[in-house]
Amino acid sequence: RISYTIDECATWFDYWDPQACFVVREHTNDDTVGANTFPENLETGEYICNEHYKDTTMDNYVHDLCYIMASTSEPVTGEAKDTIAGSSIYNGIYTGLKYYRYDVKGAIDTILELFANSGKTDAINGVFMAPKWLAPYYPQGEDPGYTYREVYYSNNEASFNTAAPRMNTLNGYNPVNKKLLTFPYCYLLLSNNIGQNAILHYEKFTNQQVCTFAVRGVLNPGCSIHIVPTNYNGSTLSEIDAISLGKFPICNFQNDMYTNWLTQNSVNIAGATITSDDINITSSAIGGVAGMITGAVTGNVLGAGLSAVSGAQGIAGAIMQKKQHNMIPPSISGSLNSADVNVASGNNTFHYYNMSIKQEYAKIIDDFFTMYGYKVNRIK
Repeated sequence: RISYTIDECATWFDYWDPQACFVVREHTNDDTVGANTFPENLETGEYICNEHYKDTTMDNYVHDLCYIMASTSEPVTGEAKDTIAGSSIYNGIYTGLKYYRYDVKGAIDTILELFANSGKTDAINGVFMAPKWLAPYYPQGEDPGYTYREVYYSNNEASFNTAAPRMNTLNGYNPVNKKLLTFPYCYLLLSNNIGQNAILHYEKFTNQQVCTFAVRGVLNPGCSIHIVPTNYNGSTLSEIDAISLGKFPICNFQNDMYTNWLTQNSVNIAGATITSDDINITSSAIGGVAGMITGAVTGNVLGAGLSAVSGAQGIAGAIMQKKQHNMIPPSISGSLNSADVNVASGNNTFHYYNMSIKQEYAKIIDDFFTMYGYKVNRIK
């Protein structure tokens, strides 16, 4: 006696007209990084720092400091001239005085003493520290039109490019499914280390090897410097994701009412924490299996499909996200004048943090993707 089991799909496939169906999950043919970013709403646990580093090129730029004297009188070797220095423009910003650069403490001490001996200390409007790349100057004899150590006249901001490597593992785990190399499973945290941060998604950078940035600055008391992601999220310069560097020290000297006023009435950075995207992944059920269709089918096929969907939902429920995790503590909002400490310790620069979920969670989610594919929610 033979018992037969009917395979409805194989038996009746040629007897029905397939319609457009809503595919909940599937194993995609394109698993390149960034090709699949639809939220899964899976539990990710707490985030861990895989690597923290400072860019060497940026370090060389922002830590090589000089002293800038802002004066209404032209300084020359041996005396302070009666000649009025006049106005100038630095990085496109007008000022009614001129800036003069001195690279060592002894040099700025000497010129301040010369002004004092000549009775012209009031001509000095301020002394501040700045990175040398913001203050190029004409050495004596190079250009007769410029006073010795006078900073270049310029109409544009100073800038240079830098880059940060992308991460390929999650807390040491090498994922099979490349969706794990995208947000929210990993991301780049860009910080100025005084409370201002930006969460950047690796998959939004056009360059698949490194994350590229432009650093731009303006020479003024305290200096204004910020970093901008380039070729990110469809923009050549993603200004919305830029963050600023802490202010550089403003120096004191005798009879210095200007610096006292400026120090009392300015702050370094008190910016609130920012992110590249304020993403709120909503809670929704995760269901379906690879290529599961949920429409235009009747009879036992529909029953089998719903049973499979229910099974996938049960498994997904075990690893579904139960709570939202704050990637940056909401209480952080910057601190006043703390950048001076960073300058003294050599940390007043932009810092990169490669953040990811822990290896334990990465393996659990990777296995789930291997079994059930990615959520797609598309009509096919």
